[in-house]
Amino acid sequence: MPNPDEQLVYLHCSSIFTGADAEVRKLKNVTKVLLRHNLSIEGLTDKFPLNRIATVAKKKLLGRAYSNLGLRHLDAFQNCFGNLKRKKLKAKRRRQTLPESRLKKRMRLYRLRQRRLTVIMTKLLHTYAGRRQMTLGAVPAA
Repeated sequence: MPNPDEQLVYLHCSSIFTGADAEVRKLKNVTKVLLRHNLSIEGLTDKFPLNRIATVAKKKLLGRAYSNLGLRHLDAFQNCFGNLKRKKLKAKRRRQTLPESRLKKRMRLYRLRQRRLTVIMTKLLHTYAGRRQMTLGAVPAA
């Protein structure tokens, strides 16, 4: 049976090996930690035996992959979640680098639209009130 992929083990075990569990180095202790968190690695244990998963996890622990999360296998997280973080950063930079003149222009247009809406609403209210008076039998002043 083949060994599990290192990125796959890393993704499944990154939440397991935190705190004191990140300091475990012996294969026996790694296996115990994995048994304690059996539900987290259930997808892996269906495909691979526990001793092979523990061997790959031990190799990752020796390389201190779980102590600086996200630096070793950043590409694994990007494959899972897309480049969402990078897209958010680009959008934030675009907003921050927007020239001040464009911001002023946008604010001026926004205020102009607000004024136009206010004028339209008042005209509608006045025509509605005038029509209502006419329908109630009030005679308009001649």
